[in-house]
Amino acid sequence: MLIPLLGVNIVLDLKLPNHPLYIKSTADIVSQIVMNLSINARDAMPNGGTITIEAKNNNDGCAVLKISDTGTGIPPEVLQKIFDPFFTTKEQGKGTGLGLSMVYGLVQQMKGELNVDSEVGKGTTFTIWIPETEAPEEFRVITKNNGKDLGLEGKTVVLAEDEPDLLEIMGSTLEGFGMKVLKAANGNEALEIQDNFEGDIDFLLTDMVMPQLGGLQLAELFHLVRPEARIVFMSGYPVRGEISEVNLPDDAIFMAKPIMQENLKRVMEQVAQGQSVQAAAGVMWE
Repeated sequence: MLIPLLGVNIVLDLKLPNHPLYIKSTADIVSQIVMNLSINARDAMPNGGTITIEAKNNNDGCAVLKISDTGTGIPPEVLQKIFDPFFTTKEQGKGTGLGLSMVYGLVQQMKGELNVDSEVGKGTTFTIWIPETEAPEEFRVITKNNGKDLGLEGKTVVLAEDEPDLLEIMGSTLEGFGMKVLKAANGNEALEIQDNFEGDIDFLLTDMVMPQLGGLQLAELFHLVRPEARIVFMSGYPVRGEISEVNLPDDAIFMAKPIMQENLKRVMEQVAQGQSVQAAAGVMWE
């Protein structure tokens, strides 16, 4: 959601751990915080710059979220007032002054702490500390036996994704689950790959919107030649409802992008074992 809002002059640098950080909150609250701080950072860089979003744990029971910019910075006399409701340095009609006070309130709601460091002409960093918690039950690995994951080890998946970076990232993630990954840059390539592959194919994991051959058409053709393969759809676009560009069947398994690694693993395991797929952040089952 951020990239279209930031514009072409802003570089978004994500520094994220390869493991989840669990806090007592909702995705909406965290998204609201990130969105507000990122938009403020954008506005502080009228000539462009870099926004860095970093998440980590600091080994004392807290998850740390940092959002930094290389913008104009905040003068000391203004810094003391930025969390006051309705305080804004933007011209009339450009902002309400509620964004940072809302962020402050949401952080307090999570029993967290918020700090801001800024230097005029060099940029600003907002740092948020949020108490960590144990992973909720539905995210814990429940398919362990003798130290090995059941369900995905040795399985073969055709991954169809037209975004090259995402294709590589998701391919590496699936390989990390112990799967054999056949990567395709579009639907036609996915059909060609399966045609040349002599072994069994257990999954088709496909993006919905791709050039030449979309995910729905690919799934229909794939099912004809590989009826035993389980099909999982993914997309960053709406796939059901009035604003959707495609009409995904009600019984289809769909994952909304961005897809969290643990959600992907859990859904793939459940599909492999013939279980019903439960709804979770980044996953929809209807």
